[in-house]
Amino acid sequence: MSMGLLLGGISFFSSGEIISSLKRLITNPFFLMLGGFYCLHLMGLIWSDNLSYGFNDIRQKSSLLIIPIILLSRSDWGIQKIDRLLMLFLATLFITSLINFITYTFFKGEMALIDIRSMSLFESHIRFGILIGLGSGVALYFIGKYNTYKILLIGLIVWFGFYSYQSQVLSGILSYVISLVTFLLFYSKKNKNNFAFYSLIALPFCCLVGLIFYFQSPVEYSEDGAANTSSLEKAWNNRSTIKYAGKDAKAQSIKYTLIRYLDSKKLQLDSTGINSLSKDDIQNIELGYADVRETQGGIPARLFSIRYELQHPGNPNLHPITERLELWENAWYTIKKTPFLGVGNGDVHDALQVSYNERKSELTTERRLRAHQSYLTFWLSFGIIGLFAFIWLQGCFILKAVKSAQLVALCFGLIALCTFLFEDTLESQAGITFFAFFYSLFSIHLSKHK
Repeated sequence: MSMGLLLGGISFFSSGEIISSLKRLITNPFFLMLGGFYCLHLMGLIWSDNLSYGFNDIRQKSSLLIIPIILLSRSDWGIQKIDRLLMLFLATLFITSLINFITYTFFKGEMALIDIRSMSLFESHIRFGILIGLGSGVALYFIGKYNTYKILLIGLIVWFGFYSYQSQVLSGILSYVISLVTFLLFYSKKNKNNFAFYSLIALPFCCLVGLIFYFQSPVEYSEDGAANTSSLEKAWNNRSTIKYAGKDAKAQSIKYTLIRYLDSKKLQLDSTGINSLSKDDIQNIELGYADVRETQGGIPARLFSIRYELQHPGNPNLHPITERLELWENAWYTIKKTPFLGVGNGDVHDALQVSYNERKSELTTERRLRAHQSYLTFWLSFGIIGLFAFIWLQGCFILKAVKSAQLVALCFGLIALCTFLFEDTLESQAGITFFAFFYSLFSIHLSKHK
Protein backbone atom coordinates (compact mmCIF):
# COMPACT_ATOMS: atom_id res chain seq x y z
CA MET A 1 0.00 0.00 0.00
CA SER A 2 2.82 2.42 0.85
CA MET A 3 4.59 1.67 -2.42
CA GLY A 4 1.35 2.20 -4.32
CA LEU A 5 0.88 5.62 -2.74
CA LEU A 6 4.50 6.53 -3.46
CA LEU A 7 4.31 5.53 -7.13
CA GLY A 8 0.96 7.25 -7.49
CA GLY A 9 2.38 10.45 -6.02
CA ILE A 10 5.35 10.35 -8.39
CA SER A 11 2.94 9.87 -11.31
CA PHE A 12 0.87 12.87 -10.22
CA PHE A 13 3.81 15.29 -9.87
CA SER A 14 5.56 14.08 -13.03
CA SER A 15 2.45 14.33 -15.23
CA GLY A 16 3.04 17.98 -16.12
CA GLU A 17 -0.68 18.62 -15.77
CA ILE A 18 -0.92 19.65 -12.14
CA ILE A 19 -3.07 22.75 -12.78
CA SER A 20 -5.57 20.92 -15.00
CA SER A 21 -5.53 18.01 -12.56
CA LEU A 22 -6.47 20.30 -9.69
CA LYS A 23 -9.32 21.71 -11.77
CA ARG A 24 -10.67 18.21 -12.32
CA LEU A 25 -10.46 17.53 -8.61
CA ILE A 26 -12.45 20.57 -7.52
CA THR A 27 -15.21 19.77 -10.03
CA ASN A 28 -15.72 16.31 -8.50
CA PRO A 29 -18.28 16.71 -5.67
CA PHE A 30 -17.26 13.43 -4.07
CA PHE A 31 -13.67 14.57 -3.77
CA LEU A 32 -14.87 17.77 -2.12
CA MET A 33 -16.91 15.73 0.36
CA LEU A 34 -13.91 13.55 1.17
CA GLY A 35 -11.82 16.70 1.56
CA GLY A 36 -14.39 18.19 3.93
CA PHE A 37 -14.48 14.97 5.92
CA TYR A 38 -10.70 15.03 6.23
CA CYS A 39 -10.82 18.68 7.34
CA LEU A 40 -13.13 17.59 10.14
CA HIS A 41 -10.24 15.48 11.44
CA LEU A 42 -7.98 18.52 11.37
CA MET A 43 -10.55 20.54 13.27
CA GLY A 44 -10.87 17.75 15.84
CA LEU A 45 -7.35 18.56 17.03
CA ILE A 46 -8.63 21.92 18.37
CA TRP A 47 -10.41 20.28 21.30
CA SER A 48 -7.95 17.38 21.71
CA ASP A 49 -5.39 17.28 24.51
CA ASN A 50 -3.34 14.36 23.18
CA LEU A 51 -1.98 16.02 20.05
CA SER A 52 0.57 13.27 19.42
CA TYR A 53 -2.21 10.70 19.03
CA GLY A 54 -4.25 13.17 17.00
CA PHE A 55 -1.44 13.92 14.52
CA ASN A 56 -0.87 10.18 14.07
CA ASP A 57 -4.56 9.83 13.23
CA ILE A 58 -4.26 12.70 10.73
CA ARG A 59 -1.23 11.03 9.13
CA GLN A 60 -3.01 7.70 8.80
CA LYS A 61 -6.19 9.28 7.42
CA SER A 62 -4.20 11.24 4.83
CA SER A 63 -4.88 8.38 2.40
CA LEU A 64 -8.46 9.65 2.29
CA LEU A 65 -7.04 12.58 0.30
CA ILE A 66 -3.96 11.13 -1.36
CA ILE A 67 -5.71 8.21 -3.07
CA PRO A 68 -8.52 10.37 -4.54
CA ILE A 69 -5.95 12.91 -5.74
CA ILE A 70 -4.00 10.18 -7.53
CA LEU A 71 -7.10 8.67 -9.14
CA LEU A 72 -9.36 11.63 -9.83
CA SER A 73 -6.67 13.94 -11.18
CA ARG A 74 -6.16 11.75 -14.25
CA SER A 75 -7.89 12.69 -17.48
CA ASP A 76 -7.69 9.30 -19.20
CA TRP A 77 -10.26 7.37 -17.21
CA GLY A 78 -12.70 5.61 -19.52
CA ILE A 79 -15.12 2.74 -19.03
CA GLN A 80 -12.75 0.23 -20.66
CA LYS A 81 -9.85 1.26 -18.46
CA ILE A 82 -11.93 0.98 -15.30
CA ASP A 83 -13.24 -2.40 -16.47
CA ARG A 84 -9.68 -3.67 -16.98
CA LEU A 85 -8.78 -2.53 -13.50
CA LEU A 86 -11.82 -4.33 -12.05
CA MET A 87 -10.91 -7.49 -14.00
CA LEU A 88 -7.45 -7.37 -12.43
CA PHE A 89 -9.18 -6.99 -9.05
CA LEU A 90 -11.24 -10.14 -9.71
CA ALA A 91 -8.19 -12.11 -10.84
CA THR A 92 -6.31 -11.09 -7.70
CA LEU A 93 -9.23 -12.09 -5.47
CA PHE A 94 -9.54 -15.47 -7.15
CA ILE A 95 -5.83 -16.30 -6.89
CA THR A 96 -5.48 -15.18 -3.27
CA SER A 97 -8.71 -16.88 -2.15
CA LEU A 98 -7.61 -20.11 -3.83
CA ILE A 99 -4.21 -19.97 -2.12
CA ASN A 100 -5.93 -19.27 1.21
CA PHE A 101 -8.33 -22.18 0.88
CA ILE A 102 -5.75 -24.73 -0.31
CA THR A 103 -3.27 -23.72 2.39
CA TYR A 104 -5.82 -23.93 5.21
CA THR A 105 -7.41 -27.15 3.96
CA PHE A 106 -4.24 -29.16 3.28
CA PHE A 107 -1.42 -27.48 5.23
CA LYS A 108 -3.15 -26.18 8.35
CA GLY A 109 -1.04 -28.29 10.70
CA GLU A 110 2.29 -27.53 9.03
CA MET A 111 1.64 -23.77 9.10
CA ALA A 112 0.10 -23.77 12.60
CA LEU A 113 -3.15 -22.16 11.44
CA ILE A 114 -5.20 -22.37 14.62
CA ASP A 115 -8.72 -21.52 13.47
CA ILE A 116 -10.69 -20.45 10.41
CA ARG A 117 -9.62 -16.80 10.80
CA SER A 118 -6.10 -17.92 9.93
CA MET A 119 -7.28 -18.88 6.45
CA SER A 120 -6.74 -15.29 5.26
CA LEU A 121 -2.97 -15.21 4.69
CA PHE A 122 -2.57 -11.85 2.96
CA GLU A 123 -4.97 -9.55 4.82
CA SER A 124 -7.31 -9.36 7.79
CA HIS A 125 -9.93 -12.11 7.41
CA ILE A 126 -12.69 -9.53 7.84
CA ARG A 127 -11.30 -7.10 5.26
CA PHE A 128 -10.66 -9.90 2.78
CA GLY A 129 -14.17 -11.26 3.27
CA ILE A 130 -15.62 -7.84 2.45
CA LEU A 131 -13.47 -7.65 -0.69
CA ILE A 132 -14.79 -11.08 -1.76
CA GLY A 133 -18.34 -9.78 -1.34
CA LEU A 134 -17.59 -6.71 -3.46
CA GLY A 135 -15.85 -8.92 -6.03
CA SER A 136 -19.11 -10.83 -6.43
CA GLY A 137 -20.83 -7.57 -7.34
CA VAL A 138 -18.12 -6.79 -9.89
CA ALA A 139 -18.54 -10.26 -11.44
CA LEU A 140 -22.32 -9.74 -11.66
CA TYR A 141 -21.70 -6.43 -13.41
CA PHE A 142 -19.50 -8.14 -16.01
CA ILE A 143 -22.08 -10.90 -16.58
CA GLY A 144 -24.54 -8.29 -17.82
CA LYS A 145 -21.89 -6.70 -20.01
CA TYR A 146 -19.75 -9.47 -21.53
CA ASN A 147 -21.59 -12.55 -22.79
CA THR A 148 -18.31 -14.20 -23.80
CA TYR A 149 -17.20 -14.76 -20.21
CA LYS A 150 -20.61 -15.50 -18.68
CA ILE A 151 -19.92 -19.11 -17.65
CA LEU A 152 -16.52 -18.19 -16.21
CA LEU A 153 -18.02 -15.32 -14.24
CA ILE A 154 -20.87 -17.45 -12.89
CA GLY A 155 -18.28 -19.98 -11.73
CA LEU A 156 -16.37 -17.16 -10.04
CA ILE A 157 -19.48 -15.99 -8.20
CA VAL A 158 -20.16 -19.54 -7.02
CA TRP A 159 -16.55 -19.84 -5.84
CA PHE A 160 -16.78 -16.53 -3.95
CA GLY A 161 -20.00 -17.75 -2.33
CA PHE A 162 -18.35 -21.02 -1.30
CA TYR A 163 -15.33 -19.18 0.06
CA SER A 164 -17.53 -16.77 2.04
CA TYR A 165 -19.46 -19.72 3.47
CA GLN A 166 -16.31 -21.57 4.49
CA SER A 167 -14.50 -18.53 5.90
CA GLN A 168 -17.30 -17.84 8.43
CA VAL A 169 -16.68 -14.07 8.20
CA LEU A 170 -20.09 -12.57 8.88
CA SER A 171 -19.17 -9.20 7.35
CA GLY A 172 -18.00 -11.05 4.24
CA ILE A 173 -21.19 -13.10 4.02
CA LEU A 174 -23.24 -9.93 4.47
CA SER A 175 -21.25 -8.24 1.69
CA TYR A 176 -21.80 -11.19 -0.64
CA VAL A 177 -25.56 -11.19 0.02
CA ILE A 178 -25.74 -7.41 -0.50
CA SER A 179 -24.14 -7.76 -3.94
CA LEU A 180 -26.47 -10.58 -5.01
CA VAL A 181 -29.64 -8.92 -3.71
CA THR A 182 -28.74 -5.53 -5.24
CA PHE A 183 -28.43 -6.97 -8.74
CA LEU A 184 -31.44 -9.26 -8.37
CA LEU A 185 -33.58 -6.35 -7.16
CA PHE A 186 -32.52 -4.24 -10.11
CA TYR A 187 -33.26 -6.90 -12.73
CA SER A 188 -36.54 -7.97 -11.14
CA LYS A 189 -37.65 -4.32 -11.14
CA LYS A 190 -36.43 -3.85 -14.70
CA ASN A 191 -38.36 -6.93 -15.86
CA LYS A 192 -41.43 -5.85 -13.84
CA ASN A 193 -41.37 -9.03 -11.77
CA ASN A 194 -43.10 -7.62 -8.70
CA PHE A 195 -43.25 -10.95 -6.87
CA ALA A 196 -39.46 -11.42 -7.06
CA PHE A 197 -38.86 -7.76 -6.22
CA TYR A 198 -40.93 -7.72 -3.03
CA SER A 199 -39.76 -11.19 -2.03
CA LEU A 200 -36.17 -9.96 -2.15
CA ILE A 201 -37.09 -6.92 -0.06
CA ALA A 202 -38.75 -9.19 2.51
CA LEU A 203 -35.83 -11.64 2.59
CA PRO A 204 -33.58 -9.68 5.02
CA PHE A 205 -36.45 -9.25 7.49
CA CYS A 206 -37.31 -12.97 7.33
CA CYS A 207 -33.65 -13.85 7.91
CA LEU A 208 -33.46 -11.45 10.85
CA VAL A 209 -36.55 -12.98 12.51
CA GLY A 210 -35.17 -16.47 11.93
CA LEU A 211 -31.83 -15.53 13.51
CA ILE A 212 -33.55 -14.02 16.55
CA PHE A 213 -35.43 -17.28 17.17
CA TYR A 214 -32.28 -19.32 16.54
CA PHE A 215 -30.14 -17.32 18.96
CA GLN A 216 -32.80 -17.68 21.65
CA SER A 217 -32.88 -21.46 21.34
CA PRO A 218 -31.10 -22.72 24.50
CA VAL A 219 -27.66 -24.33 24.44
CA GLU A 220 -27.36 -26.45 27.58
CA TYR A 221 -24.48 -28.53 28.93
CA SER A 222 -24.07 -30.75 31.97
CA GLU A 223 -22.84 -29.15 35.16
CA ASP A 224 -19.07 -29.34 35.73
CA GLY A 225 -19.81 -31.27 38.92
CA ALA A 226 -21.20 -34.13 36.86
CA ALA A 227 -17.71 -34.81 35.48
CA ASN A 228 -15.42 -37.42 37.03
CA THR A 229 -12.39 -35.13 37.28
CA SER A 230 -9.77 -37.68 38.34
CA SER A 231 -10.86 -40.14 35.64
CA LEU A 232 -10.90 -37.38 33.01
CA GLU A 233 -7.47 -36.09 33.96
CA LYS A 234 -5.78 -39.48 33.82
CA ALA A 235 -7.39 -40.50 30.52
CA TRP A 236 -6.78 -37.12 28.89
CA ASN A 237 -3.10 -36.99 29.86
CA ASN A 238 -2.67 -40.41 28.25
CA ARG A 239 -4.09 -39.20 24.94
CA SER A 240 -2.80 -35.63 24.61
CA THR A 241 0.50 -33.82 24.90
CA ILE A 242 -1.35 -30.89 26.52
CA LYS A 243 -1.91 -31.58 30.20
CA TYR A 244 -5.39 -31.53 31.72
CA ALA A 245 -4.49 -28.43 33.73
CA GLY A 246 -3.11 -26.64 30.64
CA LYS A 247 -4.53 -24.32 27.99
CA ASP A 248 -5.81 -25.04 24.50
CA ALA A 249 -4.70 -23.12 21.40
CA LYS A 250 -7.26 -20.38 22.14
CA ALA A 251 -5.82 -19.87 25.65
CA GLN A 252 -8.88 -21.46 27.27
CA SER A 253 -8.62 -23.92 30.14
CA ILE A 254 -8.54 -27.23 28.31
CA LYS A 255 -10.45 -29.14 30.97
CA TYR A 256 -13.54 -26.99 30.38
CA THR A 257 -13.12 -27.29 26.61
CA LEU A 258 -12.91 -31.06 27.03
CA ILE A 259 -16.02 -31.32 29.20
CA ARG A 260 -18.13 -29.24 26.80
CA TYR A 261 -16.87 -31.21 23.82
CA LEU A 262 -17.70 -34.55 25.43
CA ASP A 263 -21.11 -33.26 26.42
CA SER A 264 -21.82 -32.02 22.88
CA LYS A 265 -21.16 -35.56 21.59
CA LYS A 266 -23.40 -37.06 24.32
CA LEU A 267 -20.43 -38.95 25.77
CA GLN A 268 -19.80 -39.80 29.41
CA LEU A 269 -17.74 -37.24 31.32
CA ASP A 270 -15.09 -39.75 32.38
CA SER A 271 -12.37 -41.97 30.90
CA THR A 272 -14.95 -43.93 28.89
CA GLY A 273 -15.96 -40.76 27.07
CA ILE A 274 -12.35 -39.78 26.35
CA ASN A 275 -11.50 -43.23 25.03
CA SER A 276 -14.44 -42.91 22.63
CA LEU A 277 -12.91 -39.81 21.04
CA SER A 278 -11.12 -40.09 17.71
CA LYS A 279 -7.72 -38.54 16.95
CA ASP A 280 -9.52 -35.74 15.14
CA ASP A 281 -11.63 -35.08 18.24
CA ILE A 282 -8.51 -34.83 20.39
CA GLN A 283 -6.97 -32.38 17.93
CA ASN A 284 -10.18 -30.33 17.85
CA ILE A 285 -10.14 -30.01 21.63
CA GLU A 286 -6.46 -29.03 21.61
CA LEU A 287 -7.28 -26.33 19.03
CA GLY A 288 -9.97 -24.92 21.31
CA TYR A 289 -13.18 -26.28 19.77
CA ALA A 290 -15.51 -26.75 22.75
CA ASP A 291 -18.43 -28.21 20.81
CA VAL A 292 -18.45 -30.68 17.93
CA ARG A 293 -20.88 -28.39 16.06
CA GLU A 294 -18.17 -25.73 15.89
CA THR A 295 -15.96 -28.08 13.87
CA GLN A 296 -18.46 -28.66 11.07
CA GLY A 297 -17.41 -25.51 9.24
CA GLY A 298 -19.34 -22.91 7.29
CA ILE A 299 -22.02 -20.52 8.45
CA PRO A 300 -23.78 -23.01 10.82
CA ALA A 301 -20.60 -23.36 12.90
CA ARG A 302 -20.21 -19.59 13.17
CA LEU A 303 -23.86 -19.02 14.05
CA PHE A 304 -23.71 -21.71 16.72
CA SER A 305 -20.62 -20.10 18.22
CA ILE A 306 -22.46 -16.75 18.39
CA ARG A 307 -25.52 -18.41 19.90
CA TYR A 308 -23.44 -19.97 22.66
CA GLU A 309 -21.62 -16.71 23.45
CA LEU A 310 -24.86 -14.74 23.68
CA GLN A 311 -26.39 -17.26 26.07
CA HIS A 312 -23.24 -17.82 28.14
CA PRO A 313 -21.48 -14.41 28.09
CA GLY A 314 -19.05 -15.02 30.94
CA ASN A 315 -15.64 -13.36 30.64
CA PRO A 316 -15.60 -11.32 27.40
CA ASN A 317 -11.84 -11.59 26.77
CA LEU A 318 -11.00 -13.30 23.45
CA HIS A 319 -14.65 -14.13 22.81
CA PRO A 320 -15.49 -12.23 19.58
CA ILE A 321 -19.17 -11.46 20.20
CA THR A 322 -19.20 -10.67 23.92
CA GLU A 323 -15.92 -8.78 23.61
CA ARG A 324 -17.34 -6.62 20.81
CA LEU A 325 -20.51 -5.94 22.80
CA GLU A 326 -18.31 -4.76 25.65
CA LEU A 327 -16.38 -2.46 23.29
CA TRP A 328 -19.64 -0.95 22.01
CA GLU A 329 -21.03 -0.50 25.52
CA ASN A 330 -17.86 1.26 26.62
CA ALA A 331 -17.91 3.54 23.56
CA TRP A 332 -21.56 4.46 24.17
CA TYR A 333 -20.78 5.17 27.84
CA THR A 334 -18.03 7.56 26.69
CA ILE A 335 -20.20 9.22 24.04
CA LYS A 336 -22.87 10.09 26.63
CA LYS A 337 -20.34 12.26 28.45
CA THR A 338 -19.91 14.64 25.46
CA PRO A 339 -22.54 13.72 22.86
CA PHE A 340 -22.58 17.03 20.95
CA LEU A 341 -18.90 17.91 20.54
CA GLY A 342 -17.13 14.59 21.07
CA VAL A 343 -13.73 14.20 22.67
CA GLY A 344 -11.65 15.11 19.59
CA ASN A 345 -9.83 12.54 17.49
CA GLY A 346 -6.68 12.97 19.56
CA ASP A 347 -8.35 11.90 22.81
CA VAL A 348 -10.37 8.91 21.64
CA HIS A 349 -8.02 6.29 23.08
CA ASP A 350 -7.52 8.11 26.39
CA ALA A 351 -11.25 8.75 26.88
CA LEU A 352 -12.08 5.10 26.24
CA GLN A 353 -9.45 3.92 28.72
CA VAL A 354 -10.90 6.23 31.40
CA SER A 355 -14.34 4.73 30.75
CA TYR A 356 -13.01 1.17 30.98
CA ASN A 357 -11.60 2.00 34.40
CA GLU A 358 -14.75 3.79 35.55
CA ARG A 359 -16.91 0.86 34.50
CA LYS A 360 -14.50 -1.66 36.00
CA SER A 361 -14.51 -3.57 32.72
CA GLU A 362 -13.51 -7.24 32.78
CA LEU A 363 -11.44 -6.78 29.62
CA THR A 364 -7.70 -7.14 30.12
CA THR A 365 -5.49 -4.15 29.32
CA GLU A 366 -4.45 -5.43 25.90
CA ARG A 367 -8.10 -6.11 24.93
CA ARG A 368 -9.36 -2.65 25.85
CA LEU A 369 -9.60 -1.55 22.25
CA ARG A 370 -11.44 1.14 20.33
CA ALA A 371 -15.15 0.89 19.51
CA HIS A 372 -14.91 -1.48 16.51
CA GLN A 373 -17.96 0.28 15.11
CA SER A 374 -17.37 3.19 12.75
CA TYR A 375 -20.50 5.19 13.56
CA LEU A 376 -19.77 5.08 17.29
CA THR A 377 -16.15 6.03 16.60
CA PHE A 378 -17.00 9.17 14.61
CA TRP A 379 -19.71 10.19 17.08
CA LEU A 380 -17.19 9.75 19.90
CA SER A 381 -14.52 11.69 18.01
CA PHE A 382 -16.48 14.64 16.62
CA GLY A 383 -19.86 14.54 18.29
CA ILE A 384 -23.19 14.47 16.51
CA ILE A 385 -21.76 16.59 13.66
CA GLY A 386 -19.14 13.93 12.95
CA LEU A 387 -21.79 11.21 12.89
CA PHE A 388 -23.98 13.13 10.42
CA ALA A 389 -20.97 14.04 8.26
CA PHE A 390 -20.00 10.38 8.01
CA ILE A 391 -23.54 9.33 7.09
CA TRP A 392 -23.82 12.23 4.59
CA LEU A 393 -20.57 11.16 2.91
CA GLN A 394 -22.03 7.71 2.27
CA GLY A 395 -25.64 8.72 1.69
CA CYS A 396 -24.84 11.10 -1.18
CA PHE A 397 -22.74 8.42 -2.86
CA ILE A 398 -25.48 5.77 -2.55
CA LEU A 399 -28.28 8.08 -3.74
CA LYS A 400 -26.23 9.08 -6.78
CA ALA A 401 -25.49 5.42 -7.55
CA VAL A 402 -29.20 4.60 -7.37
CA LYS A 403 -30.15 7.56 -9.57
CA SER A 404 -27.56 6.67 -12.22
CA ALA A 405 -28.16 2.89 -11.95
CA GLN A 406 -24.44 2.27 -11.32
CA LEU A 407 -24.92 -1.09 -9.63
CA VAL A 408 -21.30 -1.88 -8.75
CA ALA A 409 -20.96 1.53 -7.13
CA LEU A 410 -24.22 0.88 -5.29
CA CYS A 411 -22.94 -2.49 -4.06
CA PHE A 412 -19.81 -0.83 -2.72
CA GLY A 413 -21.80 1.95 -1.03
CA LEU A 414 -24.22 -0.47 0.64
CA ILE A 415 -21.42 -2.82 1.71
CA ALA A 416 -19.54 0.07 3.31
CA LEU A 417 -22.71 1.43 4.96
CA CYS A 418 -23.60 -1.94 6.51
CA THR A 419 -20.15 -3.27 7.45
CA PHE A 420 -19.29 0.02 9.19
CA LEU A 421 -21.84 -1.16 11.77
CA PHE A 422 -19.46 -3.93 12.83
CA GLU A 423 -15.98 -2.63 12.01
CA ASP A 424 -13.66 0.32 12.62
CA THR A 425 -12.77 0.18 8.93
CA LEU A 426 -11.26 3.66 8.77
CA GLU A 427 -8.95 3.02 11.71
CA SER A 428 -6.58 0.75 9.76
CA GLN A 429 -4.49 1.49 6.68
CA ALA A 430 -6.04 -1.41 4.77
CA GLY A 431 -9.55 -0.24 5.59
CA ILE A 432 -8.82 3.37 4.64
CA THR A 433 -7.24 2.25 1.36
CA PHE A 434 -10.23 0.03 0.55
CA PHE A 435 -12.74 2.81 1.17
CA ALA A 436 -10.79 5.67 -0.44
CA PHE A 437 -9.85 3.67 -3.55
CA PHE A 438 -13.27 2.32 -4.47
CA TYR A 439 -15.11 5.48 -3.36
CA SER A 440 -12.87 7.49 -5.71
CA LEU A 441 -12.90 4.99 -8.58
CA PHE A 442 -16.67 4.66 -8.70
CA SER A 443 -17.20 8.39 -8.25
CA ILE A 444 -15.53 9.06 -11.62
CA HIS A 445 -18.72 8.23 -13.50
CA LEU A 446 -21.10 9.21 -10.70
CA SER A 447 -19.79 12.79 -10.74
CA LYS A 448 -20.53 13.05 -14.47
CA HIS A 449 -24.14 11.93 -14.11
CA LYS A 450 -26.65 14.78 -13.90
